[in-house]
Amino acid sequence: MQQEVVLDQERHMAALQWGFRLFLGVEVIPFIVMFTMRYELAAWYVAPTVNQWMGAAEAVLMLISMWLAFDGLQAIRQDDLYKMQHRTKSAVGVGLLYMALVIYEWSQRFVPAGTRYGEVFYTTLGVSAFYTLAGLFVLTAIAIRSGRAHFSRQNYWDVQAVTWYWVFQGIAAVVAYMYFYWV
Repeated sequence: MQQEVVLDQERHMAALQWGFRLFLGVEVIPFIVMFTMRYELAAWYVAPTVNQWMGAAEAVLMLISMWLAFDGLQAIRQDDLYKMQHRTKSAVGVGLLYMALVIYEWSQRFVPAGTRYGEVFYTTLGVSAFYTLAGLFVLTAIAIRSGRAHFSRQNYWDVQAVTWYWVFQGIAAVVAYMYFYWV
């Protein structure tokens, strides 16, 4: 009987992981469409007014936040709840700094919004910001719940899922930086 329960739990976890991978695969579609539109509408053009230093700072902040979230996942896999909580909260803090830079960049309108490049630039970064806000919300929820949910080496799916999502979003943000600021 005990073995059947373990097998059911393993199947349930495998189903959750497969479903979440499918979800992330579907989440890639809007970015592919936006990046394709970028080249359809603006070809290889990069606006001379784009603030490359601001974009680089955003990309670096997202990379740091991704690393912190991943390090938190590694910590809970080693049963270090305190380090996982600290890293997750730090990832949220750095993610909020990233969002502050994005909002500042939008408010300054370095890129004219009425151009083809500007339309795709603001649309793609808006979609990315929406996904980032969703990720920040879930990261914050995990950081808050981590004291009550009893995450451990045997029970960390929530942390793993949010880390996968955050790394996905971080990669999308870094790719968007490369597409809109350099290529």
